[in-house]
Amino acid sequence: MTLTASGQISIGGNTTSQSIEVELGQSGSAMASLNDSNFRKLAGKSSGQISLSDFYAKTNSTSLRIMILNNQPDVVVDIGKQLGYVTGISNNLFVILNSGVRLYATKTSNAALTFINGNPQLDSVTVVLYGQSKI
Repeated sequence: MTLTASGQISIGGNTTSQSIEVELGQSGSAMASLNDSNFRKLAGKSSGQISLSDFYAKTNSTSLRIMILNNQPDVVVDIGKQLGYVTGISNNLFVILNSGVRLYATKTSNAALTFINGNPQLDSVTVVLYGQSKI
């Protein structure tokens, strides 16, 4: 989710889009401070004064979108290089295959699409096929 862009926002509580703790994947009732490192990371302020307004419209997730626009053989995506995993942040991968585009393997021992580098961990992988696949 994403924190609200204006209005009420709080450190704790259980209201999605208003609770910084909930956005960080915490219970909403834990002992916490705006000065905690995960709070500062979410606010984008490594030092100095921090306020609740620094959290407006912030999200505790990263997304990598890969668009495949042309026919491609043996596609290898190094997700570790493309998406820097941060502990406590939701990491999501979207692969979009354009209409009319074909992914294929050049040998039976190859895969048409391979993801390497298991670190970062991914919370979700979504593949959208507007193209064609051949088995």
